[in-house]
Amino acid sequence: MTEQRTIAEKLTHVLWIGGTPGAGKSSICQFISRIYVFLDYRVDPRQRDHSARRLAQKDEQHRRWLQKNMKQRWLETPTDVLAQDFIQAGQDLSLVLEDLLAMPTEPMIVAEGNFMPEAVLPYLSSPQQAIWLVPTKAFNEYARRTRFEEQKKRFHAISTYPAPEDPERHLRALVERDALITCHVKAQAQRLQLPCYEIDGSRSLAEMIELVEQHFYPYIVEHMSKLKPL
Repeated sequence: MTEQRTIAEKLTHVLWIGGTPGAGKSSICQFISRIYVFLDYRVDPRQRDHSARRLAQKDEQHRRWLQKNMKQRWLETPTDVLAQDFIQAGQDLSLVLEDLLAMPTEPMIVAEGNFMPEAVLPYLSSPQQAIWLVPTKAFNEYARRTRFEEQKKRFHAISTYPAPEDPERHLRALVERDALITCHVKAQAQRLQLPCYEIDGSRSLAEMIELVEQHFYPYIVEHMSKLKPL
């Protein structure tokens, strides 16, 4: 607990955006980082680095996952197991914390990823330092299907790109997995009294960005007050 408190004191400049895939977290993180000249930390682009570090740490579960092909991963693995694996990954912040502690303390950092509320809570100085975004099942399916259509074009354009064996079943597996993850995130956030917003497509991206900006407003104001006029 003392170690967590110490780390929390070192990460007061980090704004956390967690939640489920398909909620627009990455786009919001990039926009806020760009407009306020914050540092942009997103977990997805660091997956290759994190994978190498997990293998170096002799993570056998991760090694077995990498050895599976697309069919074994998405079509032969039960949906509840897929969801639990994702949740477990979101509970483990060890590599994320290593990265954040190695980054500068100025300017502020916007960190985005599959962080679970329970995992982030010990490192918050205030509930306003973090926000969770989760899509409704219908909106997530729409977002996933749109992305799949874009990927199909790549499959035709790049013959070596590994297309899923059964795209529709692959899509359904992801949507069902994400729905289970969303329920878990919402339940954790509610129990811990942490902010969580459901995304159903009724708000535009600009409105979602404004919502997150308003949530982080005290931190943004504090940052802007430290800037020296040109």
